[in-house]
Amino acid sequence: MFSLVLPGRLPLSTPQQVDETHCIFPLEDASSIQHVVVFMTGVQPFPPGYSATVHLLWPSTIPSDPSVSASPSGDWKLLGCLRNTKPSAIFKVRSPTTPTPAGGAGLTATLGISIEPDQLVDEQMAKLQTPLSTSTGGVAAMSETTAVDFARKIAKNLFSYLSSYAPDSERQTMPLLQKWLQNLERKLLSQGPSFLDKPTD
Repeated sequence: MFSLVLPGRLPLSTPQQVDETHCIFPLEDASSIQHVVVFMTGVQPFPPGYSATVHLLWPSTIPSDPSVSASPSGDWKLLGCLRNTKPSAIFKVRSPTTPTPAGGAGLTATLGISIEPDQLVDEQMAKLQTPLSTSTGGVAAMSETTAVDFARKIAKNLFSYLSSYAPDSERQTMPLLQKWLQNLERKLLSQGPSFLDKPTD
């Protein structure tokens, strides 16, 4: 029913079935993964009123000794969802830690898929898509598209605020704000919202 593609690797088409509504895909060498493509194979649609949430589990600890397995316990992070009307999705992910080359080479993460009623899926997606929400553990809290829309609203609010102090400054202020917004949108689309966390000189 589900398949998974990691860029540069062969597709994973046989998930491990946990029960009737849950399955998992082990993701080997997970420290090198930046994007995950998950899709329905088309063999079987969701039952009416059901969709699926997609989650990622990183090991809670990464040992420095490569002969020691990483601890599988950790927190499941919601990536997004699949529906009959949206049978595929691309998720951007990153490791919650920066492992050393020796400790991270054999790291295995787990991608889980949970079939749930639409109402529960909608509730989880609403929390995930809240613009100001934050997420630790490797999942970008805000998609690039959402971030760009949010930036435009901030720019509009900022322009209104500045104009209230200097109504005649629109001719000078508007081009500067427009240039700033274009640069911000470009960075959000190319680097994602995480670039805002980088220190500036």
